[in-house]
Amino acid sequence: MADAKTEKQKVKEITDKLEEGLKELFESEKYRSYLSTMSKFHNYSFNNTLLIAMQKPEATLVAGYKAWQKNFNRHVNKGEKGIRILAPAPYKIKEERNKLDPVTGEIMLDQDGMPQTEEVEIKIPAFRAVSVFDVSQTDGEPIPELEAKELLSTVEGYEDFIKAITYVAPASIGFEDIPGDSKGYFSPTENRIAVQEGMSESQTLKTMVHETAHSMLHNKEVNKGDILAPAKDRNTKEVEAESIAYTVCQHFGIDTSEYSFGYIAGWSSGRDMKELKSSLDTIRRTASELITGIEEQLIELQRDREMMQEQEKESLLLIQNSDLSEYSLLSVRGMDAAEVVEALSAMNEDDRLSIAAYLESRGAWATEVANEQTREFREYHLDVRYNTDTNEITDIKAAIEKNRADREAQLLHGDTDKYGIYQLKDDPGLRDFHFAGTAELLKRGILSDDFREIQPGNYNLVYAGELSDIYGQSQREKLNAIYEKFNIDHPADYRGHSLSVSDIVVLREDGENSAHFVDSYGFTKLPEFMRALEGVKEQETQKAEPEEKKETSGHDVQKPEAEQTEQKTYPDFYGHTLRYAADHGEVDRYMESHKFDRECKEAIEGTIRQNFDGMHLKHDIVKPLAEKYGAERMAFILANTIQQESWDGRFSRDNKAWASEFSIPENLVHGIDMNRELIVSSHPAVLDGFIGMFRREVLEQEKEMSAGQDIQKPEAEQPEPEQTKEEQAETERFKPQAEQSGQEKSARAPESEDLDEGDEIIDLGDEKDKVLAQMKQSLEGGQETSGHDLQKPEQAETELAFQIADRYISVQETEGGYSYSVMDLDYKELYEDIYYNPDVSIREAFDEIMEDLKIIPFDNGARGNIRDGDERIPIDYDGLMEKVEAAKAVAPQSSVVADFKAKTNELFHEISEMNPAEIEETVKCHVQAQLEESGMDAVIVDVAVVGSRCRGLEQEGSDLDVVVELSTNEREDVLFDMLNENGLSIGGVKVDINPITAQRTGSLETYLLLAEDYLEGMREARERDLAANISREENQKETKESLFPEQTEPEVKQTEPEVTLTVAECGEFHNLGEFYENIPTVEEAVAIWKQIPPERMNGIPAIGVNIHTPGTEAFEDVGIDILTGKRIDLDILEYIPDIKGNPQAMEVIAELVAKLPEMEIDGRMSEEFEAKVWEKRMPDLTPAEQFAVEIDRFVYDYDTALYRDNSQSMTVNVSEIAEALNQRDTHDIALWLVDVLTEGTEQEQKRAMEILKKLTEYKPLAKVEEMEEQNYNMVDDVLNNGAGEKAQKEENKREQERPAARTSLKARLAEKKALVSGQGKDRDAQENAKNNQREM
Repeated sequence: MADAKTEKQKVKEITDKLEEGLKELFESEKYRSYLSTMSKFHNYSFNNTLLIAMQKPEATLVAGYKAWQKNFNRHVNKGEKGIRILAPAPYKIKEERNKLDPVTGEIMLDQDGMPQTEEVEIKIPAFRAVSVFDVSQTDGEPIPELEAKELLSTVEGYEDFIKAITYVAPASIGFEDIPGDSKGYFSPTENRIAVQEGMSESQTLKTMVHETAHSMLHNKEVNKGDILAPAKDRNTKEVEAESIAYTVCQHFGIDTSEYSFGYIAGWSSGRDMKELKSSLDTIRRTASELITGIEEQLIELQRDREMMQEQEKESLLLIQNSDLSEYSLLSVRGMDAAEVVEALSAMNEDDRLSIAAYLESRGAWATEVANEQTREFREYHLDVRYNTDTNEITDIKAAIEKNRADREAQLLHGDTDKYGIYQLKDDPGLRDFHFAGTAELLKRGILSDDFREIQPGNYNLVYAGELSDIYGQSQREKLNAIYEKFNIDHPADYRGHSLSVSDIVVLREDGENSAHFVDSYGFTKLPEFMRALEGVKEQETQKAEPEEKKETSGHDVQKPEAEQTEQKTYPDFYGHTLRYAADHGEVDRYMESHKFDRECKEAIEGTIRQNFDGMHLKHDIVKPLAEKYGAERMAFILANTIQQESWDGRFSRDNKAWASEFSIPENLVHGIDMNRELIVSSHPAVLDGFIGMFRREVLEQEKEMSAGQDIQKPEAEQPEPEQTKEEQAETERFKPQAEQSGQEKSARAPESEDLDEGDEIIDLGDEKDKVLAQMKQSLEGGQETSGHDLQKPEQAETELAFQIADRYISVQETEGGYSYSVMDLDYKELYEDIYYNPDVSIREAFDEIMEDLKIIPFDNGARGNIRDGDERIPIDYDGLMEKVEAAKAVAPQSSVVADFKAKTNELFHEISEMNPAEIEETVKCHVQAQLEESGMDAVIVDVAVVGSRCRGLEQEGSDLDVVVELSTNEREDVLFDMLNENGLSIGGVKVDINPITAQRTGSLETYLLLAEDYLEGMREARERDLAANISREENQKETKESLFPEQTEPEVKQTEPEVTLTVAECGEFHNLGEFYENIPTVEEAVAIWKQIPPERMNGIPAIGVNIHTPGTEAFEDVGIDILTGKRIDLDILEYIPDIKGNPQAMEVIAELVAKLPEMEIDGRMSEEFEAKVWEKRMPDLTPAEQFAVEIDRFVYDYDTALYRDNSQSMTVNVSEIAEALNQRDTHDIALWLVDVLTEGTEQEQKRAMEILKKLTEYKPLAKVEEMEEQNYNMVDDVLNNGAGEKAQKEENKREQERPAARTSLKARLAEKKALVSGQGKDRDAQENAKNNQREM
């Protein structure tokens, strides 16, 4: 009981701390400001949330352009791109339905027994695209923050806590990717808890406890027996759950206050914290129950772990004589190496007769696994060795530990290139560093900018290896190869965990050491770590003996590479993926083959660099590679390169067709296609020539094989084999240009003096110098490898230019940041912008710009075919700019697409106030969302509105046709079915999306040329039909007028839109219950609304406004419910400009507000609208209220600015003035009117005098108390001799208190009200004073 009491007290202390912390938060000005601001933000739907996340994943607070100005005093920054979302734009249609009996609900039949039908009007939901902006895109007044900051810390014993909470929770717990910002949820219907995956350890545990509390307290099935328990609202439930989570976590030393305080405050209804106070007993009881359950489970887990560890202890003991002629290898279970050594040390002579029996007497299980007969002991990793001749006991693991310092010395100061892997020690004090990247550690304040907290003393060297075993030329490639190796193919003697974030890779290359932190993205160099590591190990290195160095280097027993056989035996090409290899037990074959795939790719790149002189590629370079690596492997690598880079037009059609015949599946490893590593990075035009040479070489090999092995003549003496027509065509196609045209060869003779027969001639045009410079740089060993290897130039870079895939990108330092441009391969500028962050280097800015280009969902083609891992080829900035300017100077050709869209803008009839550009953007959003959902690999190139509507030729019911050009290998019919499956409507018009691809239909430019011809023909046909119809109608009209002149109809003038009202028994679904429409007046609508019987209500009754334009269909009407239940929603009008911009509709809404003053108003009424409402209320007001309205309007007209500064609203102002009139407290009103008489214009003075005259009707009553007081204040038998003196004093006092500046009437009334309130409180004291005075 004592322990229970102590725990109960501890829980109470924690909850008291929680209550105190929340009280401080509620009392802060920050909280008040937060509530005021957050109430102005709109809650977006799930679909719009996804759209916002796709376009701007970092978005937090989102609002419209005008909303930022109106509600938050902020403005959208110039040049910011809006986030496109979908806003409601519903429309109505009429539909023929079976008529139902209102009583029975059955279908009504006519006289013939057939179902009767009726025409009903239904509302179809539709949407239009609008722009919103994130707070990061705005500037102005700061936005107050009161957020539940996400927890980022690690938790000691995290896995045990997970198991314990899972055991205690009454519902199953699972991890999943939850859309939106939710951290988790409890589903009562499924009785399960879902927790967001990928969160920090502390956030995950807190969320699990939070949802467990929900499952214990707020599960209807669990609590259905307690029928007397009051129902809890959402606020109470969330406050209870989070308070329990805070209490439980705090008990176990996990501080969640940064998250929990803000969360609980957000769910509390006010600063009185009624939810928390009313639930404190429940919180404390449930928290104690959870703490007890978790602690019991943790103890049980620890007990089980100790038992398992005891059982799992196992060591290998080798009992041998000195010459190994006799030995026995024992597996000793139940003892670790140290315990075996201790037991052996305690043996006596009798025990040595049977060591296995002796160990079993000490509690172990000893099993012989090998002896001198089996000779298998060398296959095992020994732990302890015992020599029967000398009784020497050797702890092998301890000996290995002693050699660790020597291994580290060899790594840091040895003669060969090595690499080492360091991992954090298993120290509770280092938990925050485990598996955390530098960005996260900096964010949490654990790291400083120079990373000096990452110290060698916190790490152990877990592995060291020869760098020659790692593929790759550059340092970056070697680091990536090490990362892959220690995640996929661990060495047999590796004992660490898979290489992960927070580990460190040390490289020794050419006598230089460098340390590289495995970061969340790539590697981060750690010079401070390396300096500290070298300083720590310097003395140990000096002590290392030369013999030991020679022994560990391993180079004395290997032949030099030059002495080895020149031709290596390579493994057969393995053409399957890693997943296939894992499923079939062939991972070793895959890894071995994949290693040589990479070596082959690098060999191809090196061969091209060494044998291309800027114009010619030597002809004899393919055969050695094919013999060395195999034609099958080379064909795979070359075909893979073309398939991965199929967008590049510098590869010939023949080679693309050849590559397409290879079936190369995606080889995904951790979401990365490993085939991307096998892309040959040589210049595409040069590589295309190399591929042609390779194909010819393979063709020659096939001919030799088909000729047989019986031909012994030398090759020079053999006759030329006959060729089929197909072979001749193939050979002719592969012939070099020099052989195809003798004149051309002659013309190029000066450049081709050393050209051998069969050399490939390649024309690189303007790129020749760039490619040669790059190859020369690579051959000299100066090719850029990693950002860590480059020395910082003496002068900071201000300009950069690169070619990446099919784009040129330039960056230049400018005021406030870096300006950048994106160009295509024709040097046409596609996109330009400024990166506003001058605090980073130009290369860091370029990295950020590239990341932005990759995540923009709708980038107008600026991104092109840039993908992760594409090589950045540095080019001359000035040279690029010259070519860009030259491209601009060339007279641009007429843009088919631009001309077509310009004509569309001119002739298009807007749909729901959306122009073609807005429609194209909406369709682009829809298509992108569909592509993301389906997982198709496709990029939107361009979108255009086409069809009859783009030329204003549409007829009633015409669809809206939009063509979308996509860059993809998918079939067009598959794309069409996918994009039109769910359907898209804009303003009630069905949208037909027609996808096209360049390889099938052609580009958008080609398509629009044909479309323009078709539309022109349609226009001419329509004009002919129209002319014929007009002629026919005129003839008919003339005939009718001549025969029936009296029936000639006058011309009908175009009428204004008709505004009517609707009443629905169910506002949410109009088809549930009665629905009345076309109601002409507000009085009738209100009367019908009030007469709806409560017992028949199917939902919340509503009154709506409908606008119908004569000559249009009913489904084109614009309508919305304004009154729902007891609330009038004026906010909704901000999203329906058709109603807000219609004066007649706003007049009707103002009358509705006036007729129902008891209704609550959602939204703020404008001054004009509020004045109109009071104007319509005037007939129903009392005389005092009518007079108050008149005074209010005069105050507004007299000084509008002062009125706005001192008045909350007209409604509040009228109410206060009317109250003053009813209490006959008109003194301040009169004084203000007197000021107007002295300072106002002639018209204002006249109006003030009229109001003063009316004010006399509300003259204050005589103050009896003052009269009585004066009657008793007599001197020399003169009655009221003090009245004149008092009057003079009051006049003098008023003169002194009269302010220099004019005071508003609102302020005076407020002061008077406060004075009266204070006097009321002291009324009894005043009466007592007067009675005492009378007695005297």
